[in-house]
Parts: sequence; C-alpha cells; structure tokens
Amino acid sequence: MYKKITLLSMVAVLLLVQACSSMVPAQDAQSRAKVAEGFYDRYLGYISYPAKESFHNRLSEGAYRDSGYLLQAFFAKLVTLVEGNLFFDPVPMAQDILSNFSVDVSAEADRAVVRLQFGDLSVKDLLISLVEEDGTW
Repeated sequence: MYKKITLLSMVAVLLLVQACSSMVPAQDAQSRAKVAEGFYDRYLGYISYPAKESFHNRLSEGAYRDSGYLLQAFFAKLVTLVEGNLFFDPVPMAQDILSNFSVDVSAEADRAVVRLQFGDLSVKDLLISLVEEDGTW
C-alpha cells in the first residue's frame, strides 16, 4: 500500500514535471506560477471547482488527454494508473473536493508550491517541479 501511495504521490508531481505547455516562456517566477495555475485552473475547472451541483471526474472521463501539459510518455503512465481503479485523484492527492487553491513560486528556478484547501481545516502543499523544454515550461 505504501508503494502505491508513493507512486501515486509522484504522479501529481510528474504531471507538471512533464509539463510541455508552449504558451508560457520559461523566464521568471511569474511564468512558473502561470504554468502551475493554468494546469490546476483547467484541471479543477473541469471537476467543478468551486464545488457545484454537477461533478465530473477528469481522470475517469479522460478529459486530461487534451490538457496540453502532458508529454505522450507520461500520458501513457497516467492511463495505466487510471485503469488501476484509483480511490483518489492523484493530481490534488485527495479524495475530497477542493474548496480553494493558490500557487506560490519557490526561490529555486524550477519549482512552485501549490496549496490546496479542502474545507476549512484541511490544507495540503504540493511541491511541483517544472521542466524547461525548448524555452517553455
């Protein structure tokens, strides 16, 4: 079970490690924040963030396929994980519905911290590593 949780924890980080968005130049802290915010805005917007009456599961419905943030090799790994009947979403690393999120950039050139909030008391920080490819994150 520990290995599975560790593997799935890595999925959330690898989603942005494998980021290949051509929309954001890899120049400064602001561009790192834009990539992380863009990824999570798109992902969480699909599942109905903030929570509304209609709820969608981005993973099981395959909507992550056109995100623009995944390389083909990583996409194949994600498909394998999804087929394994996950009991939680590996992107926010949670079962609960997200109520808020924010992105802070790190002093390190390729890092951003995504702060996820679930209700009033539960907060989780994810350290995201970004990869520069062809001048973009």
